[in-house]
Amino acid sequence: MDTEELLERYSTGERDFSSIRELKHLNVPQGQDLSGIDLQGCKFHEVDFSEVNLAGANLSRVTLSCSIFRNANLRSANISAATFWENTDLSGADLSFANLSSLTVEEAIFQAAILIGADLSEAGEIMIFLYAEDA
Repeated sequence: MDTEELLERYSTGERDFSSIRELKHLNVPQGQDLSGIDLQGCKFHEVDFSEVNLAGANLSRVTLSCSIFRNANLRSANISAATFWENTDLSGADLSFANLSSLTVEEAIFQAAILIGADLSEAGEIMIFLYAEDA
């Protein structure tokens, strides 16, 4: 599935994309509203959701690699049992009240991410690499 097909199907009212097993090389336009989308169980590779509204999205059991969610709105999203690896970038993302329980993080960037009220219960051993911009 490419970016245009995803956005077209969403714009017609479709929200359940849980049958999609993998998304690769998507670049969703900044400011796009995908709130409430259901992508549970999907594998993301080189997907850019920077500044996209994913509030209330179901991203449970997703695997994210080389993907970007900079400044994305993930408030109240279900991201339980997800795996973040290979420089997944959530810098500045709003993860307030998100369900991050049972999260596995191999390698991710959370610089300036907002985690107020986020559920990190039962998260396994987490190694988070925080990269500061060069001064």
